[in-house]
Amino acid sequence: MPGHTPGNVALLLPDAGAVAVGDTFVSGHPISTKSGPQMLHRMYHADAATALAAARSLRTVQANVILPGHGPALHMPLAEALAAL
Repeated sequence: MPGHTPGNVALLLPDAGAVAVGDTFVSGHPISTKSGPQMLHRMYHADAATALAAARSLRTVQANVILPGHGPALHMPLAEALAAL
């Protein structure tokens, strides 16, 4: 998942219907006033546009539990979370 950092990854856990997205996108962060699916602030990405494109590339992944690197787990379809970014 390029953009955040060169080695950023997302891990699909198909038996659990979950995806660990790390910092690809988050559900909360101390400097954010929002909660729910969101990109980290631009200053945290090596390339913010590439980070957003990488996140959106997950749209065909089937998962209803999203495990972000910051904020609580999201219990919603991944496609719905991505649409909110």
